[in-house]
Amino acid sequence: MYASCLKYNQESGTCDCAGMSILEKFFKFFDPGAKAKAKGYKRNKSKAMQGDPWAMERVGKAFEFGQGVEQSYTKAVEWYQKAAEQGRASAQAKLGRMYENGRGVEQNLETALKWYTQAIENGHLQATANRDAVKLHIVDQQQQAQPQGPKAGPAA
Repeated sequence: MYASCLKYNQESGTCDCAGMSILEKFFKFFDPGAKAKAKGYKRNKSKAMQGDPWAMERVGKAFEFGQGVEQSYTKAVEWYQKAAEQGRASAQAKLGRMYENGRGVEQNLETALKWYTQAIENGHLQATANRDAVKLHIVDQQQQAQPQGPKAGPAA
């Protein structure tokens, strides 16, 4: 029945492809760029280990999106952090996004705001919209956390 399935599990007799679109199946099982991505990851990892912040960011992106490696938000954050600490503005913005969305780290809007602000200061102006949105979200949270005073009853 599932003879054409690439993820056929012989033990359970099931196909692990259920619910996947044809396009998803294609890219999951036949990714023509997979070898190139793996090669790119290895090349960038080598440069990153030598201290290249651009390569560190690329390694982080590879982990974030599973390009040439197994996807890991935690490892993506680690590599973005290394590049961000060396002043790479685009890595600072990506790290801000990871903190904003709680990917690979616990969500922390204050830390996201810090990284977005640093990215802007280092010339990554596209981070401005993200920073402003996080600021508004923080203000909303603060307003919701404030205790509401007693409601005035009808005047007697």
